[in-house]
Amino acid sequence: MIVGIVLDKCVVTLVDHEDAELFERFRWHVRWCSGKPYVYTSIYLHRLIAGRTSGDNQLVDHKDGNSLNNAKANLRTATVSQNAKNKRKQKGGTSKYKGVRFLKRPEGCWLARPWLASIFVKGRSITLGYFATEEEAAQQYNEAAREHYGEFAWLNKIEVALVPFVPAAP
Repeated sequence: MIVGIVLDKCVVTLVDHEDAELFERFRWHVRWCSGKPYVYTSIYLHRLIAGRTSGDNQLVDHKDGNSLNNAKANLRTATVSQNAKNKRKQKGGTSKYKGVRFLKRPEGCWLARPWLASIFVKGRSITLGYFATEEEAAQQYNEAAREHYGEFAWLNKIEVALVPFVPAAP
């Protein structure tokens, strides 16, 4: 069973029921790092729950990207490279999807496939192709991310426009 524990200023962290006793043994704080809240004392909570010490050169990754979800099922050991692959799309850019960008053309120029999909693998950018829609490019990125990043891939949640069903006239 997962329980929520209220910390500083209504910040709630999630832990497994058997790990709730850790909150009685230590004084916990919330530390903001790269815009995300982490629970710490002399060691971060997620590292303590995962059984990692501060000098072992291993990271503990939150599978769902939520730094306050410290349930064991959401934690896994990762290398720096693997942890970097499990990141959401950064703010800004020309697309709402990770690995996708819109190619701007000079005034009067039209491009049939203006959406570019690309992925970084071993420090190099790989072009996945040019697409007519943003969603097609995002799908191509997802396929490449599954192939290259495996379980650490952060996949785009692609919005599918639903077309209303209109029955044929009798």
